[in-house]
Amino acid sequence: MPDEIYHHLLRAAVAEGNLFQVKRFITRKKLPLRCPDPLNGWPILFYAIRYGQNEIVSYLLDSGHDEKEISKDFANNTALIIAANYKNEEAFHDYLARYPHTINMSNDEGKTALILATERGLNGVVQSLLDKGADINSVDSTGSAPLHHAAAWGYFDTITLLMDNGAQYNVKNKRGWTPFDWAYSVEIRDHLQECATALAEKKPIPVRNIAKSPSGIPKSPSFTQQSNKLDLRTFF
Repeated sequence: MPDEIYHHLLRAAVAEGNLFQVKRFITRKKLPLRCPDPLNGWPILFYAIRYGQNEIVSYLLDSGHDEKEISKDFANNTALIIAANYKNEEAFHDYLARYPHTINMSNDEGKTALILATERGLNGVVQSLLDKGADINSVDSTGSAPLHHAAAWGYFDTITLLMDNGAQYNVKNKRGWTPFDWAYSVEIRDHLQECATALAEKKPIPVRNIAKSPSGIPKSPSFTQQSNKLDLRTFF
């Protein structure tokens, strides 16, 4: 049987979470541990992360999947970027604990794991990356920082987390837009202003309160009151 067929079967076993078959292909058929996909460059670790097969993720990492070289696909995505993109927090933390030096690696779009985690609203992952020293003001190929993406996606809590950890709210991307300009809604702009006011006055950043209608659908967010709210536009 041609090797590529075995490689395809191995990737299928990974996607299905069949650890027994994965071990069998690697040990008996002597298939390479990474077995990259010729179409996109994905090693089997990325497929395990993508499909949430975290037992296989641990097995591959324990077997030395990335010991000699950090895995990247054809778009230069790393395992951390893949895990953040597919919201696999367990795999993310497993990999981060082993290879913390990969936190600031970026893909061909200039996106780091922090930017992807911000786009997905993964605040636990964002905090873990910041604790490990991730660059909170790193920018992608458009010049947009994590705070731009948090504002664009409308993540109130992520905005709070980023600004509380030193994110620059007046940074401009290549279009000349700030996070304020990229804000998903008026409420997001208001929250950015509330946070900027609190930081300028050296006060705690306001906590978002969500009111619910009788149907259970959240209404527009409200915030703790801040006096003399600053207009973000005065900073630019």
